[in-house]
Amino acid sequence: MPAKRQPAQRASRQQFAILCDGKRYVIEVDDLDRHEWRDIKTALGMSQMEVLGALASLDLDTLAAVLWRVRRREESELALDDVNLRLKDVFDADEDGASADPPD
Repeated sequence: MPAKRQPAQRASRQQFAILCDGKRYVIEVDDLDRHEWRDIKTALGMSQMEVLGALASLDLDTLAAVLWRVRRREESELALDDVNLRLKDVFDADEDGASADPPD
């Protein structure tokens, strides 16, 4: 019987927690599907590698585009321009601050 295949290991998994509109979103970049990637790349005019680099640099436009696409899973009419972020709203997913209530 063949061994069960394991997912490829990444050197570093990109995962963010973002507070936006009173809700905490955990974004796991590895979980984005190809349609979501296509929408993000088209919205930003970037390649997937450029998007990954911009995420690592905490570029707000890139973080907003990824959050926009994840939120569209449940809010199909959400426009990218309706997603507004501040750097203080972005955390490592494991940080305690990510579970805090958003500021008023």
